Amino acid sequence: HDSVSWFPAPNYVVMKLYREHYQPDRVALQTVGALNAVATVSADRKTLVLKVVNPMDREVKAALDLGVASGARGGTAYVVQAGLSDRNSLAEPDHIKPVASPLGAVPQKTDRLFPPYSVTVLELDIPDEDGWKMVRYIQNPRKGRGCGEKPPPKQKTLTRY
Repeated sequence: HDSVSWFPAPNYVVMKLYREHYQPDRVALQTVGALNAVATVSADRKTLVLKVVNPMDREVKAALDLGVASGARGGTAYVVQAGLSDRNSLAEPDHIKPVASPLGAVPQKTDRLFPPYSVTVLELDIPDEDGWKMVRYIQNPRKGRGCGEKPPPKQKTLTRY
């Protein structure tokens, strides 16, 4: 291993980001449209992590419903975005890297833009009284449906698995 001539591959950058924001309990999550997502919560139910992949060549606007009456107190958004031919190299070892942005309070229902070809990790601080409730769904707000997908079911329920 030569630490002077080493640089991370893009998949390493994303896997490291995922590991750094690991939480042990999965939360039921419904996605509609092009986005792929997974939600997890800490054992103490105070931290909710939403990991979203936008594999599209365009920005995707999505509606988030946190399923918590008071929303989130705040948190941080980490975004890794790159074109299909972008790479890290010895000359630019940090060309592809996570960019962190602090989040203020996040309401129960909000819209968020996910950049093209990106991975976004939202780490949210959940108020104690709402820690048992979690993310309900993330959907493309265009007519309530994603690209050719079935509409979300009328009844949204949360189950931990």
